[in-house]
Amino acid sequence: MVLVEGKKDRAIDNPQKQHGTSTVTAPCVKCLLQVIQTSKSYKQNTASISSQNISYTVNWIRSVPAESAGKSNMTDGLRIDVRKNEDGEEHNLCSYVYNDQSGALYQLNNEGKYQQAISDITPDILKKIRNSCY
Repeated sequence: MVLVEGKKDRAIDNPQKQHGTSTVTAPCVKCLLQVIQTSKSYKQNTASISSQNISYTVNWIRSVPAESAGKSNMTDGLRIDVRKNEDGEEHNLCSYVYNDQSGALYQLNNEGKYQQAISDITPDILKKIRNSCY
């Protein structure tokens, strides 16, 4: 299940391809999830959890602090939160940010700061993300 701003992404759940108000396109979401799910950090964080109990939230974000007033509404990144559904409650397992400015995928720490670039992501994979999402 893929959530965008707390709702199912209509682009993924809509076979008639009427994207409506979805904020992140289906090819972008699918690409990001494929990349993240193959990463070492994702596997470590989800090793003991059934895939049926994992949900994702994907949103556009500003991946760097606010710039000049003329650019303040620009989004230059995507945040992916990986959550575990347990007994009707969601618990955050890990979060990632794709920063389009630096062209890198980062894992976030518990304070929401860049912890580390995902080292097993090749330039070809980063190019695939950029082509799917921008």
